[in-house]
Parts: sequence; structure tokens; C-alpha cells
Amino acid sequence: MKKILLVLALALFSLNGTSQEVFKKSFWIPEKISFEDGKTILLMETNYWTKSQIDSLANSSDKEIKKIYEKKLKEIQKSYPMGKKINFYKKDSSLKTEITIKTETSIDNVFFEDLLFKMETPYVGPGFDRGNLKMKEEKVYVNPYLIMEKEISRQEERISKSIDIDEINQLLEKNDSISNSSEEESNYTRKTYYYELKNRQSIKIPFSELFISAVTLPIKYRFGSENGDIEEDFASDINVNVLFGFSLGRKKFMYRKNVDNLERETKWLMGLFIGTSSIEFNTNNTLPSLDANETFRKGVLSYGFGTGISIGKFQGTVFGGWDNAVGNQSDLWNYDNKFWIGLGLGFEIID
Repeated sequence: MKKILLVLALALFSLNGTSQEVFKKSFWIPEKISFEDGKTILLMETNYWTKSQIDSLANSSDKEIKKIYEKKLKEIQKSYPMGKKINFYKKDSSLKTEITIKTETSIDNVFFEDLLFKMETPYVGPGFDRGNLKMKEEKVYVNPYLIMEKEISRQEERISKSIDIDEINQLLEKNDSISNSSEEESNYTRKTYYYELKNRQSIKIPFSELFISAVTLPIKYRFGSENGDIEEDFASDINVNVLFGFSLGRKKFMYRKNVDNLERETKWLMGLFIGTSSIEFNTNNTLPSLDANETFRKGVLSYGFGTGISIGKFQGTVFGGWDNAVGNQSDLWNYDNKFWIGLGLGFEIID
């Protein structure tokens, strides 16, 4: 029991700062997130549809889309009654000098047939395996990895008349960029999506990543020999190690209205390490033993594996490895190339 308490005391006393570099971090992208109370959050997308496209929807799952459309249409008809004349602008890049053309149109049935409606609806389509996430205000935006579209989407964007000049210009620019890209690239979907949270609501999304970090091992426990010639040993030598491996975890996103949002990761990690340190050879750790007044130092190469858990900025890792002394008389050291276990505790000081 005394040894266990000593190990814990040394571990807490030697709590050290760590830094970590992450590579190829990717999130699994669920189309629906369910909660214990039965509520759900859906993956949403923004599309621009025409009246004819919306009228052609026949699936029962599209009823909600039609309701949203009918509400938007009534709002527009109040502000733009039949017979009213409006102006809109269109860029023409066919000439050497880009020009903007002012066009006048009348509100009639044709106008409403070609009008683009901005619709924010649940995503329906081929699932996304992985992607990147970023939270901004109440939305967690999803940028999925590129996937080939299996078929022409019914939500395909069309450039047409619109009462929103900014939207027209944005759509025209997007249309130009698509027409100038290669045929292969145009078969990829490049849209972004989002989850929308209510105040104090949170979601947890699983992820994986590769990492490399610098770590120190404040505590090593070395086993003694079965015949009792070599005693067990607790070491707290200064050492520098590089740990590289992979992590699996979940990231929590919480929306907190009018204050900073909360983002925190919990992950399990596993990897391999290699490092260096130095050991003083003396009469207590050599066999045959050195003279009582004889000591010298040797460099040590350490290698092994580690696994642990990280919660927020705190990290605890258990290591197993071997120490190899370098140079002449290195085989005198009792623990040369002997297996040991270690404990590392850290607090991330660099985001």
C-alpha cells in the first residue's frame, strides 16, 4: 500500500505540460442524432428550388418541404403582387470587360414558375462516411469528404430570376465555376451541411485521428529478478520521448446563447514511443557490482508502447517498454533491456 501511495504522490507531483500535433482528423457524420427523451437533431442542407421542382415532389417525406414552400410563397406574394414591375441585375462575363445588365420584369405566373426558393431541409441522399466539423454560433457545420454523386440530385440548383440580387450574383459565380471545371470534378458533391442546436443543447460526434506528441515519463517501475539477485526499482529519471499513434473519441459541441460555446473532446489513444535518457551506474544497480566509490553515466535508448485516455486538456497514459544502455560495460546494468511499466500524467498547455 505504501508503494502505491508513493507512486500516486510522485505522479501528481510530476504533472507536466504536453503538446500534441494531430493529423487526418475526421468525424463520422450521422444523418440523425437521437436523444434519450426521444428528440432528434437532423443533418440539414440548404437548396435553391423552383416551383416546378417542388410541385413534382411525391414522396410522403416531402410533405414538410411543400409546407415550407407554401409559407414562403405566400410571404413573397404579399410583397410582390401580380402585375408589379421589379428590377434585377445579371453579370455578363462573355466580353473582355465584365458588365452588369439591369433587367426589368413583371410579376406574373411565369415569374413564380422560375423563381428560386431558398429551402433549409433535412438532408436526403447518399450517406457521408467522414468529414470535418466546425461550430459557429448555434450551428455545427459539416464539410464532408468528396463523394461521387450516384445520380442527378432532384435539388439541383438552377440559375434563374430572383428577387434577391446578392443570391443571383452568388449563384451565377457558382454556375460559372462549375461550367469551367473538369467533367470528373463536376461529379463530386461539394456542398456543406449543418446541425442546428437550441440553447444549452449539445451533441457528441465520434472521430478518429493520428497524432504525434512529446511526452515525459516521470515514473518507471522496473521488476526484480525471480531469484532475488536484482531488486525491484522505482525510477524518476529525466527523459524525453516522442509518442506517435492514433486516437478514437467523441467531441462534445454545446450551444450557449450569447456566451462562448463549449467544445470538449474525450478520447482513447494508443501508440508507440521512442526516447532517450541517462542512467548513473553504481554499486546498487550493477551486477557484478561496482566498487562503492565508482560511478559513471551512460546514455539509454528507450522504446515501447503506451495507451491512455484524454479528457479535455488532461491526459493520463500507461506505458510499457524497454531501456537499452549504450556503450561499453552497458551489460553491467541490472535493468538493461528489461521490461518496465510507467505512468505519465499531462495537461495540455498548447491548443
